[in-house]
Amino acid sequence: MTEFVPTLGSKYFNATQFVFYPNPAHSSVKISVKDGAQDITKITVYDVLGKTIQNTANIHSNEINVDVSKFRKGIYFVEITTTDNNKTTKKLIVN
Repeated sequence: MTEFVPTLGSKYFNATQFVFYPNPAHSSVKISVKDGAQDITKITVYDVLGKTIQNTANIHSNEINVDVSKFRKGIYFVEITTTDNNKTTKKLIVN
């Protein structure tokens, strides 16, 4: 017997909205918190194999520009961590 419990409906789930542009990017991508209630504390960029490409910590800002000019063309995943330790992962395409 299997029971499915919806975790996203929990009152403890807090998904912060981010503005993430331009995507696809050529030289940099701007990431900012949409509601401004939390700050970004850490940005980690992974390639499609899960290897860490770039790690930026101790940010404490609601907006950051990430330099992707030295990245190869392809698909990457950007993990954004906020002051409440919430993590969100977004797909980034570098041309």
